Amino acid sequence: MTDAWLILRFQEANTGQPVQWAIELTTTRSTFGGLRWWFICGQTGHGTPCRRRVRTLYLPPGERGFGCRVCYQLTYRSQQESHKYDRGSYAQLARMMGITPEELRARLTARRPAG
Repeated sequence: MTDAWLILRFQEANTGQPVQWAIELTTTRSTFGGLRWWFICGQTGHGTPCRRRVRTLYLPPGERGFGCRVCYQLTYRSQQESHKYDRGSYAQLARMMGITPEELRARLTARRPAG
């Protein structure tokens, strides 16, 4: 259910053209009383509106509308950096063991029987 709308009015940085953007808002009840306000993502992908309830909306450079992290495929820097050495490390360890990196990954993620 829509509770309210936030209307943003600003000028485009490159062209100076005025822009007006309406962002849908909704609320949820907090556990200890009160309300929590949320933005509703207005991006449309493959013809279907996203409509995720989010705390933050983004406007990446070159984009024309606000959207959530999922719609813009945004990641945190820590997500980008946390696995930057995996490919080389897995490949090197797999070579040392005489198996492929895929076999190594499968072995490392396989469930072991309890007991």
